[in-house]
Amino acid sequence: MFQVLEHFIRLTLEIAPYFVAGTALAAILDVYVDSSKLLSRVGNKPSGVVAAVLLGAFLPGCACASIPMAMALIKAGAGLGTATAFLMASPLLSPQTAVLTWAMLGPKFALGRIFMAITGPVIVGLVFQRLEKAGLSGFALPKASAASAQNACAEDGHSCCCAGHRKTFIKSFVTITADLSKYFMLGMVIAALFTWLIPEHAIKDHIGSGPLAYLLALVLGIPVYVCEGQEIPITFALVSKGVAPGPAFTFMLGSVGTCIPTLIMAFKLLGRKPTWAYLAAWAVFALSAGLIFSLLA
Repeated sequence: MFQVLEHFIRLTLEIAPYFVAGTALAAILDVYVDSSKLLSRVGNKPSGVVAAVLLGAFLPGCACASIPMAMALIKAGAGLGTATAFLMASPLLSPQTAVLTWAMLGPKFALGRIFMAITGPVIVGLVFQRLEKAGLSGFALPKASAASAQNACAEDGHSCCCAGHRKTFIKSFVTITADLSKYFMLGMVIAALFTWLIPEHAIKDHIGSGPLAYLLALVLGIPVYVCEGQEIPITFALVSKGVAPGPAFTFMLGSVGTCIPTLIMAFKLLGRKPTWAYLAAWAVFALSAGLIFSLLA
């Protein structure tokens, strides 16, 4: 058990400066970037899909923030493709997760994450946009109100993403740190336990590489409830135990985007058929991203 504590302390001390730097950057953006004005300018064209992805990737926020922000997009005239692209990009990338990915997994993982977090949602958003414009049955946004999303956010206990109070850098920094640190620290504990409990040869011999490793990473990643930042130390532990970069990349992307509360709200926001298609698209995206990353890494 002492080894678990040793791994935990070593990893935490090594990554803490990057965590603080990433959180500070997120707080700066949160305070000085008016997300409501940016959201109101995103249209319902292919260029709107790209803009929504960039907003989702770089606007900071807690786990449930994507739902009310997607509601704001829809209220401003965005369609299914734009809303889906935003929902997909938002959990994939943020300033703090980009910094932490670079710190723990290196520049290849970080740059790969940034690239995939932009291109993947753009492609999925454009496909959904085309399906909606083609009038395919079930691929149309149901009627919903921004108030319902805000109420769901408040009921879920995530006050950090609900507006209504004046933001300052200190308040935003403390709020984001409090929201992220508990999940990040839990991820560090899991990584330390993983390193201690599982023999290195077991990972290399059974799930370290090969086609089945990608499928296993996908099957393990999608159902797992992983909050923002928590996936990074877990992926680090997988790589340190011998999991190949491609399957580890699949796990990292597959686990971070399938938050259960967000998916439940997505049924109300997008509709039943688009939500199931969204989940399937995420699985294909995570698997394809890992395969591509393995070729380039």
